[in-house]
Amino acid sequence: MKILLLSGFLGSGKTSVLLQLAKHIAANTPGAGTTVMIIENEIGEVGVDDKILRAQGLAVKDLFAGCACCTSGGDLIADITTIKETMDPAWIIIEATGVAYPRQIKDNVERCFKLPAGSG
Repeated sequence: MKILLLSGFLGSGKTSVLLQLAKHIAANTPGAGTTVMIIENEIGEVGVDDKILRAQGLAVKDLFAGCACCTSGGDLIADITTIKETMDPAWIIIEATGVAYPRQIKDNVERCFKLPAGSG
């Protein structure tokens, strides 16, 4: 399973890029089942981007009410673990909030899943 972290400022086009990237990966990854799982991180309690992605037929897990780099970091790790155990997709794409510190997310994921440094 590969993990891709997508980050950028609020309104920078992360969701638009994510939509095209997820469709490309899904279309070019052999195998049955869910090949791409998206973790959509939103600061608020209600999201919009997840609805856009689902409307395009993509599998999405919401991570609301906090940033994956700090307040919701433990939830992110739990979500990745559950997704790996239950769905085992070829790819997980994490769309961080526009205020996230992507390095912290990367470091947490590497540490918790014992990935080699620099692989993310």
